Amino acid sequence: MYVAQLTEEEAEHLERVPARRVLEATERRSRLQRIVRAWPSGEERWHPHTAVLGSSDFVAVHGAWVGTAELPLAPMRQALAEVAGARIWELHEGSPWWTDDVRAYSGAVAGYPERIGPLWLAGYELDPALWWTPTWQSESLWASSRLDWLLYAHHEGVLYIAGAPLVRRLVEIWPAWEHRVWQWGLYPPGPDSPTPRRQLG
Repeated sequence: MYVAQLTEEEAEHLERVPARRVLEATERRSRLQRIVRAWPSGEERWHPHTAVLGSSDFVAVHGAWVGTAELPLAPMRQALAEVAGARIWELHEGSPWWTDDVRAYSGAVAGYPERIGPLWLAGYELDPALWWTPTWQSESLWASSRLDWLLYAHHEGVLYIAGAPLVRRLVEIWPAWEHRVWQWGLYPPGPDSPTPRRQLG
């Protein structure tokens, strides 16, 4: 085993390995309840989209550009570490409502019987260095125990960044963000599209 063969001095200089822990359903509920209280939506059925739009500080960008040269991941992950600390929460959409447990519902599919059961994991507690990795779903949100910022990935390909601490850092680390602002009804191609890009802003 590689680590066992290292000297104490060599082991001290190893880079820290980012951690990710799967949340139990009860842990997701607890964390989501805290988020709902900190980010009210003003509706009977809470939804992160409404909660974010009700915030005085938020930015919406095209998710397809996240991780490109224009909206790189490394500085955003560093910013998350600065505003969140060592761990952030990644929570996935519940069914049929966001605040319900994460599960499958496919009864509307013709030819298939109704099926209720586990579909994907409830969420994670993870190192900010692992933000925007393949564990997230088309409807996911990220927050931390400080509850003063919120990231929300909308199913239409929008990434919402809310909360003054994180929005301030975003403006600093993503100078091209204004060119990638989401506008409803407009679907400019992503970075892998052969169609010429349309600049927004």
